[in-house]
Amino acid sequence: MRLPSASSARRSVAAVAVLAATLALLASFPRGASAQDASSANDAGTVAGGSAGAFEEVPAVPGGSTTPPASAEGQPVRVQVGALPVIVHGVDLKTGTATVTYWFWTRWRGAGDVTSRIEVANGVLDACEHAEHYVTDGVHHAYARCRATARVEVDFRAFPLDRHELRVEFEHIALDETLLRFAVDEPSLRSARSPPLAGWILERPRFDVVRHSYRTNWGAPYVALDDQAAYSRFRMRITMRHAPAAAFAKTFLSLMLSVLITALAFWIDPTDTGARIGLGVAGTFGALTSQVLVASNLPDIGYMTLSDKVHVAALGFIFFVLMESVVVAAFARKGQAERAARIDRGAMVASYTLFLGTALALIVGA
Repeated sequence: MRLPSASSARRSVAAVAVLAATLALLASFPRGASAQDASSANDAGTVAGGSAGAFEEVPAVPGGSTTPPASAEGQPVRVQVGALPVIVHGVDLKTGTATVTYWFWTRWRGAGDVTSRIEVANGVLDACEHAEHYVTDGVHHAYARCRATARVEVDFRAFPLDRHELRVEFEHIALDETLLRFAVDEPSLRSARSPPLAGWILERPRFDVVRHSYRTNWGAPYVALDDQAAYSRFRMRITMRHAPAAAFAKTFLSLMLSVLITALAFWIDPTDTGARIGLGVAGTFGALTSQVLVASNLPDIGYMTLSDKVHVAALGFIFFVLMESVVVAAFARKGQAERAARIDRGAMVASYTLFLGTALALIVGA
């Protein structure tokens, strides 16, 4: 759960803490105590840390420790962070999710713990194990093996030559960028590689840090309604794509067979209209069945994919062949067999060229 920013909370909590401590100290005096006694006791209580009890009621860092990590001169803590993916599985393009197992580490200098409250901002952190945290010469080093369900940014416009991006985004649950900023541990990630995944080609992971803003006070009564907090976010991104040859063959094999069956009509005598029309009808059913089967493997999307466009081109080719068969049959029945043969040869060359050129242009432009 996202919490109000620590900087916003601290500004409001400071006033609440002082007021609560004062009221608690005043309530502890017996009735009739002098104002001078109350003032003296209040000063003594403040020096003794009497306001600490108020922070237990409304913590300075909402939902967690009251002491954020400290750095020199009040600057935000700079945390070196890295992630190494070791397993990717459970890819579901219909829901746009995938499960990733990875090693995650942080390194920083200063007091406090920053690792235990880092969340997966664009998914769900399922589990962490083998966690270690040690300090050497004032430098903290923490790491763990974790598993998360994260988002896959899908784009099916070039399907089946589509490319998607698996993203795992990390963010501290309470400390905004005024207290903590991530930095990519580039030397440790220079040789990072993606794990193998059956049916997919995973490119090398890419890492960066971005600034992410929230325009809300999260319903907290002690934070201004127009509050805006910015958090440092570390991202691991992996581009996923299918092997082109295998994906193309699986998607278009039945469609290409339907087109070839229809194209056989040009080799049948123009007067044999029944046979020519039968091939066209068979090709139409084959192309429509192929389209339904391919679309069933995709989520509901509001745009046409490369596969949709190629199927439309194939149906256009089949319709052209059917219409041409009817025309040349009419000429043949009128005794104009030679003219029908010329039309047949020209239509065959034109339809082949037009279909193959359109399909090639669509594939190259995807």
